[in-house]
Amino acid sequence: MILAMMIKKLFFWLVFLSVGVQAQNVAFADANFKDAFLFTPGNNNYVLCYDQNGALISVDQNDDREIQLSEAALVYKISFRQSSYFTSLEGINSFVNLRNIAYRNDSQNSHQHPKIGNIAIDRLNNLQTFDLSPCDIAEVSIKNCDKLLQIQSSYTDTYNGGTFDMHGETQKLTVDNCPMVTKISWINNNLKNATITSCPNLTKLELRGNSLTSFDATPLTNLEYLDLSNLLQTWGTSSGEANLEPSLNDLNVEGLKSLNYLDVKNQKLTTLNLSSNTKLDIISVFNNPLESLLIKNGINETFHPDYGIEHSSGLPHSLKYICADESQIEEIKNYLSLDGYNAANITSYCAFTPGGDHNTISGTAKYDADNNGCDVSDNAFEFLKLKINDGTDSGQTFVQNDGTYQFYTQAGNFTVTAQAENPGLFIVAPSTFTTTFADSNNNIYTQDICVTANGTQNDAEVVIAPLTGARPGFDATYKLVWRNKGNTVLTGKVIMNYDSNLMTFQSSTLPYSALSNGSIQFDYSGLKPFENASTEITFTVNTPTNATNPVNSGDVLAFNAQITPNNTDLTPEDNNFSFRQTVVNSFDPNDITCMEGEIIPSVAVGKYLHYVVNFENTGTAEAENIVVKMAIDPAEFDINTLQLQNASADVTTVITGNQVEFQFRNIKLQSGGHGNVLLKVKSLSALQEGDSVDNQAEIFFDYNFPIATNEYTTTILDANSVLTAKINYTAGSFSAGNYPVSFDGSFSTGGVVSYVWEFSGNPAVSSSTIASPVVTYSLAGYYTAKLTVFDINNNSHSQTISYKIGDVTADLSTGKDSNNNFIAIDSDDDDWKGFDINGTEITPKVRHTFPGWSFADIGNSKNSQWITLNNTEGYYNYKSRQFTVPDNATDARLNLRSLSFVRNWTYLVQVNPDGTETETEITKTQFLSDGAKGWLNTRSPKVTDYALSPGTYYIKVLVYSNNGDVRESLDVNAVVSCSEGLINANKKAPVSPTLASETVLNNSISIYPIPTNGEVN
Repeated sequence: MILAMMIKKLFFWLVFLSVGVQAQNVAFADANFKDAFLFTPGNNNYVLCYDQNGALISVDQNDDREIQLSEAALVYKISFRQSSYFTSLEGINSFVNLRNIAYRNDSQNSHQHPKIGNIAIDRLNNLQTFDLSPCDIAEVSIKNCDKLLQIQSSYTDTYNGGTFDMHGETQKLTVDNCPMVTKISWINNNLKNATITSCPNLTKLELRGNSLTSFDATPLTNLEYLDLSNLLQTWGTSSGEANLEPSLNDLNVEGLKSLNYLDVKNQKLTTLNLSSNTKLDIISVFNNPLESLLIKNGINETFHPDYGIEHSSGLPHSLKYICADESQIEEIKNYLSLDGYNAANITSYCAFTPGGDHNTISGTAKYDADNNGCDVSDNAFEFLKLKINDGTDSGQTFVQNDGTYQFYTQAGNFTVTAQAENPGLFIVAPSTFTTTFADSNNNIYTQDICVTANGTQNDAEVVIAPLTGARPGFDATYKLVWRNKGNTVLTGKVIMNYDSNLMTFQSSTLPYSALSNGSIQFDYSGLKPFENASTEITFTVNTPTNATNPVNSGDVLAFNAQITPNNTDLTPEDNNFSFRQTVVNSFDPNDITCMEGEIIPSVAVGKYLHYVVNFENTGTAEAENIVVKMAIDPAEFDINTLQLQNASADVTTVITGNQVEFQFRNIKLQSGGHGNVLLKVKSLSALQEGDSVDNQAEIFFDYNFPIATNEYTTTILDANSVLTAKINYTAGSFSAGNYPVSFDGSFSTGGVVSYVWEFSGNPAVSSSTIASPVVTYSLAGYYTAKLTVFDINNNSHSQTISYKIGDVTADLSTGKDSNNNFIAIDSDDDDWKGFDINGTEITPKVRHTFPGWSFADIGNSKNSQWITLNNTEGYYNYKSRQFTVPDNATDARLNLRSLSFVRNWTYLVQVNPDGTETETEITKTQFLSDGAKGWLNTRSPKVTDYALSPGTYYIKVLVYSNNGDVRESLDVNAVVSCSEGLINANKKAPVSPTLASETVLNNSISIYPIPTNGEVN
């Protein structure tokens, strides 16, 4: 009984619920919208409704003036008519079987359109198309429609210098979570805001002719076609005339890898970034005030040549910067040049990875110092050159400071080879490796490189590079760089010599260990294989008004650097480095300099030339990225020999063909900041005398036009090819009041066609135009002779010499001037010259001595002073000033003693009339087993009354030192006597060139070979 009652109650509630559901009405917010469904089809001027078979139906089938859910479920299509005027379509979501929403235009009045108001569609899961073209809709929101395929509301698009028919007033369009929609067209609707998300199958989007100011397309990951052209601020004025003010100024299409068509013509975009759109085929950007266009995306887009537009390329002439793929840069330049526009800077430097999909080969290179395999504790093997080859093309890079490297490729087979600067000193594992990429789907291949030593060998290198020009009265800065090219850890010293008479040391970025007039020393330790270090040194150049040593534009500043250890070095020639810099009145901070200079001899062909490229951020903002780009001429240089030596910041080097790029990524160089890169490259060995080699760099600061440096030209010329005046002389038969001197200028070089001599004092001949005049002086004293030579083009060069005639003695002792007075400590001794083993000239200075030091005693009660080259251990040459014994001399004698640290060999060098030299060893240090040093008189035998025949001579002393503290010190006491009188060369007179073109003064020097006997260990 109880069970029966419960069943009856349950049945009652189910029946009640069923009746309630069937009777539930659709809730409408706009009464007009509700009423539109109450008319029969024949009388309905607002909406037409269709069933699933496409037949017109009356929705209010029970005529109760309400629309039940069951009645709404019968509607499969709604067509709005021209008389529709609604403020809201709330209630439309109850039409659950709705397939199509459309507009039916069956009126002759083309300017009358429905007024729809707001539409908010949500979860109409059977809706397939939404096409209200053309209708005036205020706001549209379409969400969660699983089967929706197309959304459209478009007005006539007829403007081409004619008229508009654009009446849409849509303020906002929102489409979200409609996974099947493939096309959205909302055209000429005055749309002001559009948000489209979660539509993964949307491939075509047309929003032209609206009022959007910005649009973010990034959620539309599969979009292929995007039209945002002709977006205007307003459609018309009160007079009905069209207003053509563009509106779109911000567009984001980042990450749309399927996008192949983009139309944004007639907008106000200033920047367009298409770098991630890797399938773009056609772009139309006409009539935009574009300043930056970023299209480095791995493909070659076509810039659509819109018919009837001004520029055939479709590229606006407001462009200042285009970043494109390397493969399309020339094409774009041609496009623009056809339009007569060349003001856009076109590069590929907006990104340092290739545009589009690509593959990466990367890894690290480390030096296994402890021979237990490379691990995290081992140091980077920086600047190791790596070469990549795919069988057709090749490229190179250098391992970076942190030990990393990268190559970017497409599909193919690739071989990477390590090329150490000293390959015989290292074992590289792997020295070569190969990888294959079947596609370009962003594959990554990682290969680490481990380098170990092959034997033990020191190999240090030192370089001086100018970072600024040298101006009178201003600071000048230089970089001193030292590198370890060997396979041992190095400890030693680096010394830089400079002319302290012409410039004053101010500062160095590394602390120095010793500083004296003309010399600065830096100690280093633990310099690992292929590690490099550097310091920047600043001097103040003398002013032109300096009372003692004025410096003017055109003067030359000489520098020399040495590094130890050098006695066991593999390549001792790069343990010394010389650099000469011409003083200028002004300079460009973005420049290139070859440290070997503007002229090199033919013996230097095929050897390294060192270049430094300096750059300065002269802009007002920080420079995030800087690229130094050089084209290396394959007819002049072997780019395979190029070595990166030093850079002011982390740098990535990319060598492709004969082009090298030094990429300072993320350098963030402040306004006014400086940077530099130092490299060396060998000239081709096939070059000949008279050939020239040139280098120039382009410097890119972010998106700005490149700054071109000067073009630095180095010409190969031997001394005989350079117009140079050379004076030789011999003394005739001297007697009191009669001193004939035979001068000879015939050994002058460079195609001399005429000579002009000028002689000071009152000799019998004060001038001459013959090659070899004879001049007789009647009084003993100081004189000068000047020779000027001319070539066929009337170019000229001059040499002036100064000499003293008639003295019966010549004091050649160190530390004395030409008048035999002591020179002040730390001052130059210009009567002596020093040379390193490569022939680089160094001016010695008088040095302080300590108690207990010997002096070179020759028993004449006249002291000499110690001089020094301020250098470290090694072999160096000293040369005295010249003296001449007359033809009739019979009693000319030389008395001499040479002291040094720790050993020396002393030579008498005779200068022959043709300029060649003949040398004779006259004494050397006797280094005995008791360990006594060469600076003791007892260990340096005296030369007594050494007979001299007529001729011109000088003294040369080869010094060896293994003690850097004494800095190649030398003390020579030397006196020449001759009763008939002598000619003594005074301090070197300044060269006075008057060239109309270029002048070079060459001093020939002879370097004695390193002794093989009695050498100090």
